[in-house]
Amino acid sequence: MKAAYIEYYGQEKLTLGQLPKPKITSAKQVLVKVLKASVNPVDLKIQSGKLRPLLHFSMPLILGNDYVGIVEDIEADVKSVEIGQLVFGRISKKQIGTFCEYLVDEENNLAVVPSTLTLQEAAGLPLVGLIAYQALFEKMKAKSG
Repeated sequence: MKAAYIEYYGQEKLTLGQLPKPKITSAKQVLVKVLKASVNPVDLKIQSGKLRPLLHFSMPLILGNDYVGIVEDIEADVKSVEIGQLVFGRISKKQIGTFCEYLVDEENNLAVVPSTLTLQEAAGLPLVGLIAYQALFEKMKAKSG
């Protein structure tokens, strides 16, 4: 599959090349054909190696944290999405990698895209939405009313 990746930390330009297409390996995973992915400041920090003390990845490393795409395959235990549905998500921070044609993600990291969102909006929402949620409800302890 086509992918944009780094081969070492500090690499200034992404390598555009072919990497193996990922395979589903557990019962709660979904194979997604990526349509769009967003670029976030954290991607640049990972690329530069600034987050190496916190995050440990093997190379080559496909960057990218959020995406929108079409469900291509699911495992038997997946219940919230179906093949052919348009989904968006924030891929697990343990694996990252959305700058590619295909990705495998856990069912609980993705959701069906609401019809009110464009592909661009859906691709840009998951990570910043998660950060906003965490800031409001986990850090600031915001309550309704």
